Amino acid sequence: MVTLGLIFSQLAPPFGTLMALSGHSRSKSPVTEVKADSVSTPKTGSFKLKKLDEDGKTPLNNVKFQLTSDSNTTTYQTEQITSGAGDASFANIPPGTYLLKEVVPPSGYQVMADYYRITVSPDGYTQYTYVKVGTTTSSPTTSLPSTSGGGTGGTVFRTSKTSGVVTVTDYNFTTKNKAQGNTDYTKLWATSGEFFDMSFKLKVNKGTQAGDSFTIKLSDYLSPNGIREKFISAPPLMLDQQVVATGIYDEASNSYIYTFNDLINHKQNAEIKVNYTFSPEAKKVDREWYVNTYNITNTIDGQKQDSGNFTIDYGEGQYMAGSLNDGLRLRNNITYLNRTTGEVEYTIYLNNGASPRDSKYTVSDPLVALHYVNVAEKSSVVSFNKDDITVYRIPLSQKTTMMPYSMSGETDGLTTIPVSYDGQGFSLPKGSFLDPETNKNTAGILIKIKAKINSSARNADVSLNAIWKYTQAGGQSNAKASAFELGNTSSGVANNIEPTVTIRNYKTKKGSIVFTKQDSEEKSALKDVTFKLEKKAGDQWHVVDKYKEVKSETDGKLSLIDLDPGEYQLIETKPLDGYLVPSGPVATFTITDQGTEGTVKPSDKIIPNTKPGKQKIKVIKKDEQSKIPLAGARFQLESNKGVVLTGETDGKGEYTFTNLPFGDYILTEIAAPKGYILDKTPRTIIVGETPNDMAPSTVQPRSVKFRSVPATLTTGKDVSASIVVKKVEYSSTNSQASLNVNPNHGENLIARTEFELKKDTKIQKGDYFAVKLSDNIDPFGVSTGETTTFNITGPYGTLAVGKYDSKSRSIIYTFTDYVEKYEISNFSTILPYFIDRYAVLNESDIEISTSVSNQKYTANVRVLYTPYYGATDSYSPVNIGSMLTKLDLAQGLFTNYVYINPRHEQIRNGKLYFTGEGSAVINEGTTVTLFKAPYNENMPPSWGVNDAGLTKEVNIPVVKENGRIYIDFGNSLQYRDSFILKIVGRYDADSDAPIKTSATLYQNYYNYYGYYTEKGRWIPQGPYSEYFTYNAGAVLKSGESSADGALRVTVTNRKNNVEFTKTNTTGDPLEASFELRQVKPDKTAVAVKTASSTKDTGKFAFEGIESGSYEIWETQVPSGYLKQTSQWQLLQ
Repeated sequence: MVTLGLIFSQLAPPFGTLMALSGHSRSKSPVTEVKADSVSTPKTGSFKLKKLDEDGKTPLNNVKFQLTSDSNTTTYQTEQITSGAGDASFANIPPGTYLLKEVVPPSGYQVMADYYRITVSPDGYTQYTYVKVGTTTSSPTTSLPSTSGGGTGGTVFRTSKTSGVVTVTDYNFTTKNKAQGNTDYTKLWATSGEFFDMSFKLKVNKGTQAGDSFTIKLSDYLSPNGIREKFISAPPLMLDQQVVATGIYDEASNSYIYTFNDLINHKQNAEIKVNYTFSPEAKKVDREWYVNTYNITNTIDGQKQDSGNFTIDYGEGQYMAGSLNDGLRLRNNITYLNRTTGEVEYTIYLNNGASPRDSKYTVSDPLVALHYVNVAEKSSVVSFNKDDITVYRIPLSQKTTMMPYSMSGETDGLTTIPVSYDGQGFSLPKGSFLDPETNKNTAGILIKIKAKINSSARNADVSLNAIWKYTQAGGQSNAKASAFELGNTSSGVANNIEPTVTIRNYKTKKGSIVFTKQDSEEKSALKDVTFKLEKKAGDQWHVVDKYKEVKSETDGKLSLIDLDPGEYQLIETKPLDGYLVPSGPVATFTITDQGTEGTVKPSDKIIPNTKPGKQKIKVIKKDEQSKIPLAGARFQLESNKGVVLTGETDGKGEYTFTNLPFGDYILTEIAAPKGYILDKTPRTIIVGETPNDMAPSTVQPRSVKFRSVPATLTTGKDVSASIVVKKVEYSSTNSQASLNVNPNHGENLIARTEFELKKDTKIQKGDYFAVKLSDNIDPFGVSTGETTTFNITGPYGTLAVGKYDSKSRSIIYTFTDYVEKYEISNFSTILPYFIDRYAVLNESDIEISTSVSNQKYTANVRVLYTPYYGATDSYSPVNIGSMLTKLDLAQGLFTNYVYINPRHEQIRNGKLYFTGEGSAVINEGTTVTLFKAPYNENMPPSWGVNDAGLTKEVNIPVVKENGRIYIDFGNSLQYRDSFILKIVGRYDADSDAPIKTSATLYQNYYNYYGYYTEKGRWIPQGPYSEYFTYNAGAVLKSGESSADGALRVTVTNRKNNVEFTKTNTTGDPLEASFELRQVKPDKTAVAVKTASSTKDTGKFAFEGIESGSYEIWETQVPSGYLKQTSQWQLLQ
């Protein structure tokens, strides 16, 4: 049995949700919970194995399995062989993680490459998960029921039980800690350290799962704390020395509510022993006399337990000695103790007697002395001062109410008596006992002392002895108050559920696969294309005899059947006339032991053939410095499919490669023009189509990579008048025939626009045109316009860069150098347009328009916003809405508004939780502002909230904790008040997850009348709670564009240049003249160029030299030097 230490903790909200499931929604929060540290001892686990044929019925014997540690730090290995019934057992497995693998398969069956991961918990609970080879994740074979809140207020997949989960046995109720002289176990001396003791066993009913709960309803005469120890002693229930259920105390119903955790899911035959200690409920017992008899009946999970009749005796108290006031009563007790905060309260009665029970209740004052209360005899760890002592006068008529023997009276409305504490005690002024009603000394004195414990010891002594005496010698009476500990225990045992792993073995199967051969552009089937199939054996590929030559059928299908398991590759050996020959395998695939295809995507089963295409690449050759066109340059163009083409530039320095299919190419100069250096640098050219589903701002479908210089914009002229708008078509993303849009449901408008350039229009890089939008639409929605681009992309790059100008409400398109490289005649855009939430605040019919120069196109649109919030269907329901209204892509920020009670309902005990999901980040840096929203216009359906017109709410705390935002409205929503919550937070720009937020509003109250809602849901009388969750998210949308053009590649060449230096024998530069002569094949030489050296450097050079042999002759020597009689030979 485990004795529990008491640990204080606050239950995390939402408290109402847990209490609603348990049928108790009136309980106050926070509630104190008691927990226990686990002191479990590790146990071993076990499981059974069943080996079957693929039919799932026939057992397989002689199959060897091996269980090994899945860790490098521990070594564990054991083997088992299945019996004739296909069974094997693994037992006494220490806690840890293991791998169960088949090491010897049945005869005639394929090897099972997949395996199982076995996990044994410290309490011996064994679980298994299936792991498929080639994957890095696995999942349990079972999952627990779960709940979630959604757009309709939450859906419960399995309703947790709140009763019928345990059966009570061996119930016993008695008293404990018997004081000396009290041997009657049906009588309790409440002021002598005696308590009630309740013990029983709980058998957990079959089918009980985590989340199920039950209630222990205590008798009204019992209290977990009485007026002594102020803690709520709900001990956790223990099973195999682990916590299996935690409890909370519902003060309104004087009940414990226990909820089972995940441990119960893998236990069976569970039996839990529980022991509780209680004190009497001081406010429920007899207030007029100190002793009475009561029937104690407790109800455990609906099972009544009549404990019998018990006498509760609070004691007569002490009596004053001496002749003056002999027989007058004195009582002293501890009435509040909180060892967590160190607070302790003492209550002292002087003369609490009253008729008809007492005959002595009139106080005689001493002649010269005063009544004195000495409180010096106390625990050393307790301290108080004069401000901690309060003295009240109780008239005789109010004694039974204000001074009950259980010491549970209230002090509201009582007259206080000023006293002066001298460090030992205090004197009572004359007339303190004078009763204004009887005009005699029949009044009682009630003294409250609020003290502090100055010790961290949990069981520190807090006793206090109160002495009623006189300031001079005389009789006295003393009464000592002490505190006694309550103790609760729990223990239990259960059997772990032993799982059975059922494994099938499959016989080796042959497989098949079908490919389709088709034209890459027209997608038409291609017949009689020849292939061969190869299978891998070791590191070598071998032709499969059956498929050494196979052709595609009329429908283009290529069927390969009866294939043994293994790895294959398909090679095209003979294409159709007019098509290119692919290089390498056209497909690779695997047939598994089960005869199924490996991971082959459907797109991999389509084998395209490429025809000579219609694309063109024009090569322009120019001199590097003069830009003069150069003829005679030869180029080679090689495709990624192995096709090689050559061509030579003409007199204009141009050559065009035609009939090219889409693909990747390498352009290489193989011969330079005469007198120029050969440029051997290969240049990669990509010719491809623009995908329609990609944003133009991030895709350049066709580009010359070696010339991929970012487009730069320059200031140009407005050419809007030269742009002809051929057609504008508007539609909605909801695809309805009528043009309507609901922005709150993620809908927007689509505008398809076709443009043409006027003939003979000269447009240069930097020129621009504007598309003006009406004041009720914008092109970027929640994202900021500064970070949104609207580029028009052609086949070979970006034609124009689009930016939105918020001042003119126009998209400004600025042309790039695309217009100087390519011939442009038409282009088009497909752009999303969003309703401006600040311009169109409510549902209405509006006219939208786009204009270019004096060309205007309009459309009538119906704007719908309903619903923009959600609500439950109860009377005075919770209602809430949430919307992401802005994404600042530059700074990585999002803005989210939440409408709280937009219907202005009476919401009681309201609580709000706001969390971020996906890439949204909620932390201490999140900016949160709460506004009052007294009017409907403060919360427009469009979510175009005007912060400037709102007043900040500063009296309701907003809490940011654990990645969420929490607001406890208390009763602020009960009077139909409404609020707006603004959240500005960050999102993870590197995450692929969408930005999502969730806002949940709770309420709980007591429902006095049961009723059916409009949706037919029954809401019973009693504690009731509900909540509604509203989720918000953002999706980025972009447009599409297209433009025509023909690709041009400009390549320059540098002339040959050979440099010399003329010097004397000492290395000084000399001035001289020279002649370059070309040597012909017949050995004759012809002068072709002349040059002179300078006297400063002595350098001279010849450039633009054609290939051949040359001689250099000196024609004029420097002054004072001899002329050279021989020539230098130069061979190029």
